[in-house]
Amino acid sequence: MSSPPAHEHAQPARQAQRGVLWTYALNKAGTGVFASLLVIYLTTQRGIDPAFLALAILTAGIAGTVAGIPLGGVADRFGARRIYMATLGFEAAASVVIILAFNNTLVLVALLLAEVGAAASAAAAAPLVRAHGGDRPAVLRAKVRTVSNVAMAAGAGIAAMVALINHETFYMAALALNTLSFLGAIIVVRKVPSPPRLAGTVVLRRRFAILEALTDAPYLVAAVVNGLLGLHTAFLTFLIPLAMVRLDAEYAWIGPAALVVNTLVIFTLQVRISRKISTHQAAGWAFLASGVLLAAAMGGLVLTYRLEPDLAVLLVVLAVVVLIYSLGEIYSAAGGFEVAFGLAPEGLQGQYFGAFNALFHLGIATGPALLGWLFFTSHPAGPIALVSFFLVSGLLSPWLIRWAAKRSHHTPAAIPTGVKENS
Repeated sequence: MSSPPAHEHAQPARQAQRGVLWTYALNKAGTGVFASLLVIYLTTQRGIDPAFLALAILTAGIAGTVAGIPLGGVADRFGARRIYMATLGFEAAASVVIILAFNNTLVLVALLLAEVGAAASAAAAAPLVRAHGGDRPAVLRAKVRTVSNVAMAAGAGIAAMVALINHETFYMAALALNTLSFLGAIIVVRKVPSPPRLAGTVVLRRRFAILEALTDAPYLVAAVVNGLLGLHTAFLTFLIPLAMVRLDAEYAWIGPAALVVNTLVIFTLQVRISRKISTHQAAGWAFLASGVLLAAAMGGLVLTYRLEPDLAVLLVVLAVVVLIYSLGEIYSAAGGFEVAFGLAPEGLQGQYFGAFNALFHLGIATGPALLGWLFFTSHPAGPIALVSFFLVSGLLSPWLIRWAAKRSHHTPAAIPTGVKENS
């Protein structure tokens, strides 16, 4: 009996990949609005103190870090698609609370809900990306990254216009798009095929081992490297917006605009660069390039802020700084995706990516407080330490990733077929 033509197998695979990409696009479009306006909205419209906000982000990030790993294990056990849909619903509810938060307590509660939901959804989505990547998983991961950033750019464009209008009603309406994006993502992901799962004794043996990733030292070393470089996320969402507002309140629109430029660079180069990052060694070198570029971007922003140039000069210099930063972000993401999936055992992708994402999430949460303290301090040692941190982290990365790859006990297996999860 002849086998079906290859294109008959390829069509469902392409449909599944499109579904994954649309899910990320809808999710990240609202996130682009949220990430661009969160600091401005809470500090200018709700009167939240920036120092408290940084501390609240840190606290919520720690909560997300704790929750991501076991919830990733739950996704492995009970079905990635099912848990992903649940976490998207949870994030939609949390985003409503953030919009309505009017004091420090509610802000903290809302951020806790949002960060736990975000960590859980990222861990639950990982097996979907892994399962539908086919024989070129790096390409799908790069497309996910690119689509996510394009969607975030659209959201950031809306945020820039809202910041120019600078009215509470428009802020709240724009942030409501975040809620709608989660609901739209739920609708789309329902049509994505359930990823296959390992059958038999492997799953049974690991059914309740939802913290196994925490005992895998080589994997945790790679995750720590990614997490250290992950501190860079505060650059666009915290440092630039706050630095521009401190220079001049009328510069509030520059933060969202910088996110748009960042996204355009990622859209242009992410897939092209990520195609080449398909080995552990390449991932280590990608982290090295990222550290050097991020250090240069941090230094450039420090000088721009301290020198207080005219607006025209400020915009030109910032454009160059954001370009350098964007390249650093691309290399960091490409290296991170490669080691996150490449060093994780089959059947436990959810909890392992949960651990990986948890440490990255901790970097995101720690970033505003740590980078803000080093950046805005009047002592020159602060900016020097800021630049040195990323430079040293990058320089050590190739050696650390090589060590982790050599000592990893897991060789990613081919994705099994014919065994589907109960979802």
